[in-house]
Amino acid sequence: MYIIGKPKLIRQINSSLLLKNIRDKKVFTKSELYVSSNLSRQTINNIVITLIKKDLVEEIGYGSSTLEGGKKPTLYKFNADAHYLVGAMMGLNRIRCGITNLEGKLIVEKFITTIKDSGPEDIINRLITLIRSTIKDSEIDKNKLFGIGIGVPGIVNFKEGIVETLPLFKDWKDVSMKDVITKEFNLPVVIDNENRMRAVGEKWFGLAKNKDNFITIITGDGIGGGVVINGEIIRGKNLICGEIGHMKISTTGPKCACGGIGCFETLINNKSINEFISEIIIKNTFNNSKMLNLFREKGKVSFEELFDFYNNDDILAAKIIDKIIYWFGRGISNLICLYDPEMIIIHGEYLKLKDLFFRELEDVVSKNIFPHIKKKIVIKKSIIGHDIGIVGSASMVLDIINL
Repeated sequence: MYIIGKPKLIRQINSSLLLKNIRDKKVFTKSELYVSSNLSRQTINNIVITLIKKDLVEEIGYGSSTLEGGKKPTLYKFNADAHYLVGAMMGLNRIRCGITNLEGKLIVEKFITTIKDSGPEDIINRLITLIRSTIKDSEIDKNKLFGIGIGVPGIVNFKEGIVETLPLFKDWKDVSMKDVITKEFNLPVVIDNENRMRAVGEKWFGLAKNKDNFITIITGDGIGGGVVINGEIIRGKNLICGEIGHMKISTTGPKCACGGIGCFETLINNKSINEFISEIIIKNTFNNSKMLNLFREKGKVSFEELFDFYNNDDILAAKIIDKIIYWFGRGISNLICLYDPEMIIIHGEYLKLKDLFFRELEDVVSKNIFPHIKKKIVIKKSIIGHDIGIVGSASMVLDIINL
């Protein structure tokens, strides 16, 4: 890959690429890095020297000579605990914060209530208090912290660190969040949409470590995505790339909070699912369904309850899941036609579903897209799980620091 830009930016990108390479190898030689990274020997030598000075890499001895003999190569080892990363995610109900090492291992995690209608100043102060408390509880020397990454559920000017809007929060418009956090902690700070943070987490530490084209999807009452093409996060001109929950995939359907009709997320949110249950139990009998008894008792079921019944082969739950597969499959089919990713990685509520759901989903999507053409559709559950938000936010720091 050829990179055109300012020397400082090129060094930053090269350092980030090499750090990924070193992290995956654990033990390595400079010659191995030269072969696998496409960087010059001089660049590799300079970066390795810098990493040694920062305790990120250490010499551990010598390898075997080649068959032709000659000098034994020096072996190096990546030190994942030399420095640490702070990651935070702002949600509607709570703010989570954690600290990871350089392999994405979560060292400590805390959370605090959001109070989404309290305004930007109060929420940022709560975030600062939480970050400070998390750092203190970790007992990690602040000098070992590389930086802070923060994911938010809204539109973010990534370069400036300005939160342009948080749709479901009160009075959030063009808030210079990065400046406030940077001043408070005197550390590098990166702020981006929560879904892009999750995608970066998958690229550094998850299923997408060796993928250059993939999409992450957060599932639940809302649907969002992180899109990575040719190894790069896609944000778009208006910073709305990844707002996949608002793709229009039905000409009818419920009205969305965005004002549109037939938005992807409204067709499979909790409200729509319970309305569908009400409709089908009028026309069908599900006498052996335990979920039906619960629905009649409570008047609704949650995602967690629905998925638990489905995983235990409840007949009514299976019927509802078929509807989710239909609409979810249509949404994913559109994404694949647009981006043709190597993999779709699922986060959020759907992680609770058994593997059968994902196999059937892959089959539906494959039949929706050029059914007579051979292709590979891969849809996987994240191996990082519910920690992906914190891990992803923290790992975004690795893409901005200049080692």
